[in-house]
Amino acid sequence: SSECAARTCERMLEMTSRKGAPHDLEEIVQRSFSSPVFPRVFGSIISVGLVEGYAQYADSTTGWTSEADWADFRQNQPIGLDPTVGLRLHTRGTQARDVDFQDYGEAYSVARYTGRFVLDDMDIIDDTVGANQTMPQQMGAMAARLRPDLVYSILQTNANLSDGTALFAAGRGNALTSTALGVAGLISAEAALATRVTTGKSGRQFPLNLMAGFLIVPRALRATGKQIVNSTLVVSGNTALFGDRNPHDGEYQLRSDARLDIGVADPRTDVQTTGSSGIWYIAERSGQQTLQVGYRRGTG
Repeated sequence: SSECAARTCERMLEMTSRKGAPHDLEEIVQRSFSSPVFPRVFGSIISVGLVEGYAQYADSTTGWTSEADWADFRQNQPIGLDPTVGLRLHTRGTQARDVDFQDYGEAYSVARYTGRFVLDDMDIIDDTVGANQTMPQQMGAMAARLRPDLVYSILQTNANLSDGTALFAAGRGNALTSTALGVAGLISAEAALATRVTTGKSGRQFPLNLMAGFLIVPRALRATGKQIVNSTLVVSGNTALFGDRNPHDGEYQLRSDARLDIGVADPRTDVQTTGSSGIWYIAERSGQQTLQVGYRRGTG
């Protein structure tokens, strides 16, 4: 009803005031602002809407990005074992030798993003909060939107990493040009991903042996992507004998997002990135050797 929020104020006064609630709607609302239960009641109403809006938002970055918790807002460096060393031949009667630790990936820090909306007595009278929780739901969706906004802005900005080279660059072997999305194009991308290596402290290289498992496309290529990853057979007019099995059938999970088509405002700078309806990406299937989404511990 149009007076749902105001009637909530009336019930609060009836419970907390010995005089009960006045009859005038404006007075009911104004007096309820001084009620000790007001913040808890409306805080709960708004919180429910926030959580609902957050949970209902579809995030296309899940699965192909990894997640990490950090204790604070200082710069953090992901660390792991040096994969180029591995286990060593054991000499009888001796202790096992220590494995080596190695920094990997890019150092980064977790940031806090905030926003607020303000309600006054006029909003309560007009029921701007609303029984359908429109404003809190929208705020929850804004919070959920932050993660994909950050992820896709990183892809599209393609800034230089700590080694001075862009994230996607021909020299890294992770950027294919003039490769249209199709069965053959995806084979080329798979080969590029599979031959990525990491370099240890000693300078020795180790093949990561990555298997592609996610196809990430703009909305303009969504139908094409669905056909490639879900088709059992490949149809061709070629008269030569060849296998007609689609090599990509059942190998990929498809992710599609309009941010890739039209760009997105980078939450870090508020600068709009440039989208493209023809650029597509693949990511390895475990979601570990890819972009990492960091949260402050306990908030993720």
